[in-house]
Amino acid sequence: MNFKKLLSRLALLFLSILIALIFAEGLLRIYDSKSRQFSGPQPGGQLQQPAAKLLILGDSFLAPWTWANGEGLYELLDREMRPYRIQFLNTAMPGFGPADYWIQLKAFGGSFQPDAVLLFYSVTSDLTDIQYRLDTFFSLKVWLKPILAKSALFNFLNQSKSVISDKIAKIKQQKKKLVGKTLSPSSEWVINPYYFELSAHKPNYVLDNLLIETKENQQAWQIGKEFLEKIANYCHQRRIKLYLIVLPSRAQIDEKYLHLFNATGFRLDPRILIEHKPQDLLNQFSADNHIPLLDFLPILREHKELTYFDPTDLHFNAEGRQFAADAVLQFLKREDVLKT
Repeated sequence: MNFKKLLSRLALLFLSILIALIFAEGLLRIYDSKSRQFSGPQPGGQLQQPAAKLLILGDSFLAPWTWANGEGLYELLDREMRPYRIQFLNTAMPGFGPADYWIQLKAFGGSFQPDAVLLFYSVTSDLTDIQYRLDTFFSLKVWLKPILAKSALFNFLNQSKSVISDKIAKIKQQKKKLVGKTLSPSSEWVINPYYFELSAHKPNYVLDNLLIETKENQQAWQIGKEFLEKIANYCHQRRIKLYLIVLPSRAQIDEKYLHLFNATGFRLDPRILIEHKPQDLLNQFSADNHIPLLDFLPILREHKELTYFDPTDLHFNAEGRQFAADAVLQFLKREDVLKT
């Protein structure tokens, strides 16, 4: 077979695949025209003339999923801001980090045209969401994803992959007998088995995110900071107000929150309860770029006698989510985002 024939066959194969993908995309869009489950995030509410449009960037702390013990943080914010005629577009998803925040803003900011962007930075995982994902194709993925994020086919395949991955993970967890483990022999609280697997592969997960002292940590921070700068520049160029809301790790607040990390095998350091390196870096970034910032760490340390985190998870419990929603509401009132 000569080179020209090989080239023509490859071109024909590529064209056939492209036509099949376009056909599949069209069929999925027709099927999804009512449910919109593969169309990406949709604006909340049906306001004809909202007083303001807010786009949310964040991870699982803001993801619109069903909580067993009450409304999620996003649902609370949505409900409490309805009297102010605020329309949200919540682009937060579990596992997201600074690169994903930039991707979501590029993908959905143009069509939604927000008046303000609320960026919820999660100190728990946002640094390692960069550090642990750096590979040869990282830059290519960041470039491609804003294009693919609105594709029904891409979202369908991505959701299917997540469902399959979750099922495989649960089977592996059962085989390793990680399911059903409690905080202590006398405890009724069952730990999420994901944390046992994470600690086995990344025992420095907590230290990486909170101390930021290794070369790899500092490289990840610089890359994450570049994505934050892109978000800030995007908003500045379009006269969109950007607000940075910093959610701390439970490990930074009080010793009573360390039991989960001890039970699952993560390495810890006494400095995490005293120092606040991620917050210092974010406060400096905020000051340099004139971005209003709400830092939850000093607020939660002031209320350390209360319990605002789930005993077996890294997220807020119902009381914590309500507390956070109220604090964000007051912050936006002070910044004159919410007007009666």
